Amino acid sequence: MNKEKVTSKVTNKELTQIEELTLILMYLTSWTEEHKVAPGVKKIKTWNKYIYDTMHKLEIEGYIRMYPKSSMIHSLGITKAKELIEKWRENKTVEVLVRP
Repeated sequence: MNKEKVTSKVTNKELTQIEELTLILMYLTSWTEEHKVAPGVKKIKTWNKYIYDTMHKLEIEGYIRMYPKSSMIHSLGITKAKELIEKWRENKTVEVLVRP
């Protein structure tokens, strides 16, 4: 299946939901590492095995920084992920992204 056909079937609302849920999942599966260049400074790392286009958008928005094997979540991304967790927790009538 061609990428253009797949992308055209996804609505803007669904893309937003995918981005939000990806950031939440990245935050929930993250770990802390010592910064190699600046001793004493901690950085929050996460795997980057998610949809590339989604991760790229999160990087452009300043939430994450992608690296070859893992990504780093910036403080802005951590704050946003926590806000999104509350948003999704409060929204009891969330539309589930299920395709027929």
